[in-house]
Amino acid sequence: MPKPSKDDIAMLKRHELLMRAIERPYTAAIKLSKNQYIKAAADYYKIHGELPHNLYTVHALQLKYYGKLYNSKAIKVFAKDFLKTIEPQLRSDHKAAKLQIIEYKQTEFDRFIERMLYIWLTTETANAAIETAATTRADIRDAIAISVADNHSNAQTAKAILRTRGFSKWRADTIARTETHNAAMYAGKESANKLELETDVLLEKGWLSAEDKRTRNSHRFMVAHAFIRLSEKFKVGASLMDRPGDPKGEAKEVIRCRCGLKYKVV
Repeated sequence: MPKPSKDDIAMLKRHELLMRAIERPYTAAIKLSKNQYIKAAADYYKIHGELPHNLYTVHALQLKYYGKLYNSKAIKVFAKDFLKTIEPQLRSDHKAAKLQIIEYKQTEFDRFIERMLYIWLTTETANAAIETAATTRADIRDAIAISVADNHSNAQTAKAILRTRGFSKWRADTIARTETHNAAMYAGKESANKLELETDVLLEKGWLSAEDKRTRNSHRFMVAHAFIRLSEKFKVGASLMDRPGDPKGEAKEVIRCRCGLKYKVV
């Protein structure tokens, strides 16, 4: 099986550093929101013996806000990173593309990013916030069900609710890593689509596999996959995916993925 080139490894390391700078505070924000919801639910249940509906709504809105904040950073960073990596590949006859990149950097690029953000935040980020809030609520309800079945008092059940905070760190880290990666790969791919659509440049995309013990086999095999056109799909395990992190892929191919996309001028 072929190995990633030095340039590929350098790109993956750069992308990892860029994403981790976004993931760390995002993880902390998600964990904080989950624990605040759990604490408030425990306090309320101790007094009333039930859960209020408004706490879930507040939790979901907080997660949506954090998703918008940190996914926006990922999209902006990786859209600009695409230009940084593709510009040196442009030949002397790619005058229109070079002018387009200059225009992107000056005015158009910010407007293009805003359009990308709108699409991503109203679909993926909103859905992820609802799913994450629902998971927190499910953990709380499971704790209540077990405690009530054991005939515990409201105070004992409230303590059981508080113990679900132990899930928050790992889940927050998983959510932040997966969402940041998805948004980053989306930003690069959409930037490539726009450049190809509006200039005479033809691009191909290649899957960059992270090469270590944590890499799942279906992704490790992608290092041998040929470059394909931007509109084509990668066959990853049993999934057809537009890019690493593509939400249309199976969950096992998407969650905590660390692979990347590389582009070349045809």
